[in-house]
Amino acid sequence: MRNYELVVIFGVDRVPELETSHIDIVTERLSASGAEIDSVNSWGRRKFAYPIQKQREGHYLLVRFSMDPEKVESLERSLRLVEEVTRFLVVLEDPDVAAFEAKKLVEAER
Repeated sequence: MRNYELVVIFGVDRVPELETSHIDIVTERLSASGAEIDSVNSWGRRKFAYPIQKQREGHYLLVRFSMDPEKVESLERSLRLVEEVTRFLVVLEDPDVAAFEAKKLVEAER
């Protein structure tokens, strides 16, 4: 199992307000692909650097999860079928960044 990060952008034309039902769509796809979800963070509505499908804004969602590398392709395939999703990106989590964030949390608790 490897740690991954998934960023999903919901277009405001199809999703005027991000609701738990939209988040559930993504988490259900992850669970169906055999992923263990670590965290789900909504970044809110943000402007794009350039128009995507004639839209200038979208709702961003960050999901951290663990999964077998062989199943990532099937996850991506299933996310392409979700109409509300404008864009998504699955990346392997950098262990140095994870260690830095953990260190930052420990220092904040002091």
